[in-house]
Order: sequence, then C-alpha cells, then structure tokens
Amino acid sequence: MLRKSLPLVAALAFVLVGSPDARADICFQYKTGGAPVVAKGARLPPPNSCVPLALFEANEPGSRIGAANAMLCRDNDITLVFHYNYDACAGPGSYSESATCRLAIPNGDLPSTASSCNGQYFVLMPNQSGPAKQFTDLTLNAWYCDGKDVPGGGFSAQCLGFRLKPFSHPELGESLSNEKPETPGRRQ
Repeated sequence: MLRKSLPLVAALAFVLVGSPDARADICFQYKTGGAPVVAKGARLPPPNSCVPLALFEANEPGSRIGAANAMLCRDNDITLVFHYNYDACAGPGSYSESATCRLAIPNGDLPSTASSCNGQYFVLMPNQSGPAKQFTDLTLNAWYCDGKDVPGGGFSAQCLGFRLKPFSHPELGESLSNEKPETPGRRQ
C-alpha cells in the first residue's frame, strides 16, 4: 500500500510547494547598503489586499542585526506597496528607519524589477536627540529567499548601542534636564 501511495504523496508535495500561495521567505534589500531583511514564511498578498510582516535583519556584512515590522500591500495589477519601521540592535549609537516603497512586479510575482522609496532615518548617540533625515532610494529589491536564520546570541544576547551601558536613556541619579518627562518614569 505504501508503494502505491508514494507517487500520490510526491505529487501532492509538488503541488503544495510549487503553488503561488505556498509560504516562503521574502527578502528585501537596498543595493545602496545594509544586509537583507527577511520575512520568514511570508507570501505576497492577493490583489487589492495587504498582509502584516515581521522581519529580521540577516547576520551578514553591513548588518546591525535589527528587526522591523511592515505592511506589504498589492494593487490590482503589478505593484507592491511596502511600508516598514526598522530599529537596529547593534551600535554604535542607535539607528531607526521608516519608509514607504513601491515595487514593480511585472510578471505578477517576485523578484521585483524596479522600486521607489521615500523615508526618514535617525542616527543617535547615547542621550542625543536630533532631527530625522529624509532619503529617497530607487534600489530596493524584493525576492524569494531561503537559508537565512534568525540571528541569535544565546544566553548573553544583547542589543547595545555602545559599550558601557545597555540603555541610552539616563538612569535614576544621573544628571537630567529640568524638563519633566511626557510620561512618568520609574519610581516617579
């Protein structure tokens, strides 16, 4: 009986893996720099709909091993709209980025062939505030990818923007400005 059902199982596996609705990993990366961000088990949304994405930054050259949340929407034709918010884990300092991008998928599927992104980023050192910087980038690529693992760190995993302290905000007892916080902090 097993011998008779084996071809059926193999055919079913081919249909499930080869179908457009099968889940795969989707990678996004700017050609201008940085490591790819990966949406594990993601799929393109059907036409005229959106899907939420959780992404991690692959541990490759240029990576700050950050993470992002995003939305991926699809129009009724060949355009994807990708909006993301990214925060770095590793320093120096902190880095945050947000953008909205449009990606062309002329054949109705990945890989993308063209893109246009408009966004902003912040690069801050400990206890620093500063303005956001605007960017426009036409190099974002999206494609199906696999074999990229979520970066770990084991028992001592830390996100440090600098070497001495795990937080960039002042601790109690440190010198603070005379301004009151918008929301009460610890022990207030």
